[in-house]
Amino acid sequence: MYSDAGKFLNMLGSGGDQSIRLDVDESRLAIGVLLYKVIQVDGRVRDEEIDVYRSIIEKYLGVREDELNSFEENVLSAFKDPVYDASMMKLLGSLSLEQKRDILAFMQDISLSDREFHEFELNMVAKTSKILGLD
Repeated sequence: MYSDAGKFLNMLGSGGDQSIRLDVDESRLAIGVLLYKVIQVDGRVRDEEIDVYRSIIEKYLGVREDELNSFEENVLSAFKDPVYDASMMKLLGSLSLEQKRDILAFMQDISLSDREFHEFELNMVAKTSKILGLD
């Protein structure tokens, strides 16, 4: 799990394919996938993490309750697709400073929701912070 997240973060920092264009739905999906990677990085999916994740995607990304299952299916599909990671790079790099800070805070919220801050989660948050220019 951690090696997949590490590959993603390395790709994120490398600049990626500049020809990729993301619309609003793709933006929500990309952020959803990044946040889901925090849940998966330690190899354990806990109910508390899923609850916090769902709360964030409903409130921050505006995913309505009636579209939650469909959104999560899309997140899982994109999460499993190694090619998809490249399409998130440009978006995440172009976010506003406030959005980047929000996403890091959400990553920490998810990580701490199970009352553990696993080393892999800590490394993912730290590396994401660095890549997003928020050292």
